[in-house]
Amino acid sequence: MKYDVPMRSIYIPKITPSLNEVLRRHWSINYAEKRSWIGWITVLVGVPACQYRRIIITRVATRDLDPDNLAGGCKSLLDAIRDVGLILDDDAKSVSVEYRQRRPKAGEETGTELEFFA
Repeated sequence: MKYDVPMRSIYIPKITPSLNEVLRRHWSINYAEKRSWIGWITVLVGVPACQYRRIIITRVATRDLDPDNLAGGCKSLLDAIRDVGLILDDDAKSVSVEYRQRRPKAGEETGTELEFFA
């Protein structure tokens, strides 16, 4: 039996915003958020060894979002992943993205888990 094991996993101690938050902000704040995601990914991943075809983004937060707010709030993060070079592009032909969310475990801080698959 073949297990679906990620090639790389990282945890960023920053949660993705909801789509509602993103839509109400000035474009410059959204741009700064994308730059922040790029910084985190660059520090934690470094130079990518390959481009991935599937990503699971898990938002670890005390409050759950509805599905469209969850996916829409990850746009800056997905753009940052593309800009760093971990994926070829953020379109459906280049990458499959799955959005998940869960509550933090006891003693765990909120943040975002990224799992990359070939």
